[in-house]
Amino acid sequence: MARNTLADSVHGGPGDGYDISEFFPTADHGSILITSRLQVLTDLGTSFPIQKLGTKDAIELLLQRSDVTAFAGCLDGLPLAIVIVGAYMHETGTNISEYLQYYQKSWHDL
Repeated sequence: MARNTLADSVHGGPGDGYDISEFFPTADHGSILITSRLQVLTDLGTSFPIQKLGTKDAIELLLQRSDVTAFAGCLDGLPLAIVIVGAYMHETGTNISEYLQYYQKSWHDL
């Protein structure tokens, strides 16, 4: 069981434990990848610390997605359209791929 040490230090007592073993497959082969910021989980196997990206690198990573390029193209660089679509996606929980499908279907219906 992995223990939430942050909760221990904040509340001064034992924190809630995370029993992650229930998520492990029962097979006797294969690998398990756990992503977490809980340092205590590094005891379960080999740890590979990942550094945070800088803002520039984070933006470049996001822009590499082809659906982002298609999204920008379908809005023809119109700032008002980008802001309105961004607000719509935020309010409805729609992601870029879903919005592109909706946009393409609506465009063909016109």
